[in-house]
Amino acid sequence: MKVKVKSVIVFVANFFLKKKVKKIEDNSIWLCDLKPDVEFLYFDKDPVLSKNGGSDSFLKKGPIQPKFIPEYCSVFPQAPLDGRSFLCKLDYAELKGKHPIILKNSTFIRDTVFFSPRHDRFGAQVLSNLQSELRGLLSFRWQDENKESKDGRIDSAILLFSKWDHFGHWVPEHLLKLKMLVDALGDEAFKVNVIVEPNPPNWKMVILSALGWADDKVIKWNVGQAKVDNLYFPSYPMPNYSGYVWLKKCLLAGLGGPTPEVKKRRLYLSRNKYGGRAVKNEPELESFLKAKGFEKIHSEELSIEEQLAAFSNAEVVLGPHGSAFTNVIFGENLKVIEFFGKFVPLGFYCYSTVMGHEYLPLFCESGSNKNDDLIVNIEELAIALCSLDVT
Repeated sequence: MKVKVKSVIVFVANFFLKKKVKKIEDNSIWLCDLKPDVEFLYFDKDPVLSKNGGSDSFLKKGPIQPKFIPEYCSVFPQAPLDGRSFLCKLDYAELKGKHPIILKNSTFIRDTVFFSPRHDRFGAQVLSNLQSELRGLLSFRWQDENKESKDGRIDSAILLFSKWDHFGHWVPEHLLKLKMLVDALGDEAFKVNVIVEPNPPNWKMVILSALGWADDKVIKWNVGQAKVDNLYFPSYPMPNYSGYVWLKKCLLAGLGGPTPEVKKRRLYLSRNKYGGRAVKNEPELESFLKAKGFEKIHSEELSIEEQLAAFSNAEVVLGPHGSAFTNVIFGENLKVIEFFGKFVPLGFYCYSTVMGHEYLPLFCESGSNKNDDLIVNIEELAIALCSLDVT
């Protein structure tokens, strides 16, 4: 009986929260509507979207997805790229929520969360924040006392996190915000505070340090809201070749490596230790791949330095869809095969296209849920490898 009452309460609460989300969405604005209150510091009118300039128009038209996806699949294409790349500064803006959203004059700005009106991350993040408030999980005190102030005020900052904050989103999306900041401000960029989640994983701190941000310039967000005197606001970063090349170059310089290897590596990105989408017939797959010179890696067990080294020196990478494929942005002339079940997100296809890699999807037997394990058809994989001239 108690369980049923609780379920009813949750249902009613979510009903009213979703109505509130709709109201917030209806009253929110895109940054372009704020132009009188915005100081534009940098605008890249012609970003290099892809290594192959001939595909730029394709990347802008979207939705971005390969051909020949089976009809039984649920496809989640990469949002089209609209060519925007700019940085502006908002005076006396506000951040609000567990996963903070930017407000100006008490109005939420949609660009905080994503760049495409076709992908409603904004509404999902607003709902998540409201649910957290309802559960009373937000804390209204600073975790880092060095950053504490009586009125919850920050002098200058750039926001580097959202609800989508794991490796697969944070590295290719949020880090490109820093390129725009450096392009606009030069060395002064490293004096701007970067805001991350309350307990960032070590690899994030390592990356920020390698890019030039000292630990005392990293604010770990542990408040419900704060005001920022000078908030640097980039357009939400699009996948783009020039940005990823900049990121790779800076990380290699900051981390001191890697040394080029004589022989290019062939990588199988296994998920059989962590999370879903593991390969059920992995022993059979490993035997086949080992004969072709592949090595199995678990990216979750590697440091950012080791991941950079592996993908910088790779010629072929393959495995089930997952965040490990984010590292294709660090590769050069890669051949990429991504295993899918019935759930087909195409972000890594987009990144591969941007970086000029050869890409093939391989559709595998699986259940209907996105994290169900896969059975790889070895004969079909052999055909895919042959079509990429991998012998």
